[in-house]
Amino acid sequence: MAKQWFADGLAREEKADWAGALDLFRRAAQVKRTPQIVYHVGLCESRSGDLVEALVDLDSAAAIARAAHADDVVTAAKAELADVKARIPRLDVRVAGDAAPARFVVDGSTIALSLLHTPMPLDPGEHTVTIEFSSGASATAKVTLAEHDAKTVSLSPAAASPASAPASAPVAPASPPASSPAAAEPPAAVPDSSPRGGSAVPWVLVGVGGAVFAAGAIFFVEARVKEGSLHDACPSRTGCDPSLESSYDTAKTFNAVGLGLGAVGAVGVAAGATMLGFRTSPSSPSSRSALVVGPGRAAWTVRF
Repeated sequence: MAKQWFADGLAREEKADWAGALDLFRRAAQVKRTPQIVYHVGLCESRSGDLVEALVDLDSAAAIARAAHADDVVTAAKAELADVKARIPRLDVRVAGDAAPARFVVDGSTIALSLLHTPMPLDPGEHTVTIEFSSGASATAKVTLAEHDAKTVSLSPAAASPASAPASAPVAPASPPASSPAAAEPPAAVPDSSPRGGSAVPWVLVGVGGAVFAAGAIFFVEARVKEGSLHDACPSRTGCDPSLESSYDTAKTFNAVGLGLGAVGAVGVAAGATMLGFRTSPSSPSSRSALVVGPGRAAWTVRF
């Protein structure tokens, strides 16, 4: 069946039916990732405009073909890969000013904060970029990219919302005459209505932890891909080509990094979520504060 899918995919490829051919090649690749099948998957992705996926699959095809000594596939994959790298647009997202970013999102997916100020390869089309800041503010921009584009977008925190805006300074009432009975009255206490637990630390932990976890997942998936390539190149795992040793070491490194980042990210998310849970718990201890307004003075008092 896989051979039939591959043959039908080639027939559709000749008719420039890239989407139909891609579906058939992907089915065949699920059965076995041969250099030829993976190359045609990347080729169809390239011609369909899925340039980011094409980068990954064409690079994988070249690696598998090199291990299998399929020189014709290596040559074809490298040529197509060079074309994709020249066509793929890149977007450099930057933070304007000194604001501290807490979460970086592109098209609904969380991206590692380390990729800020770095040209990222993206598929042609419209993309939505959002940065959430530690202050609780956020900024969003829509960017349309065409092939060969290299654009830069700078985002800064949006205007502070009423809830986060500083309260206006209270105006002390005019002091009554010394003979007025009001002068002897005790100062009035105005309850503090500011929300409890306004610290952004839990949200930073959740955001950064999620980003680190996502980065770990990327390394883990890439390790699985390389292991699959190694399995295709040397199924018996004995007497393998020495040239595969570097790929094996890379797969082990990616696997270790992916697991490590995933664990760190999970701990960060769990810690942030726990802090949020305790912060909103009615049984948790809290401080009570009040704004004291009296004749000629205004001051904050805090009671624990």
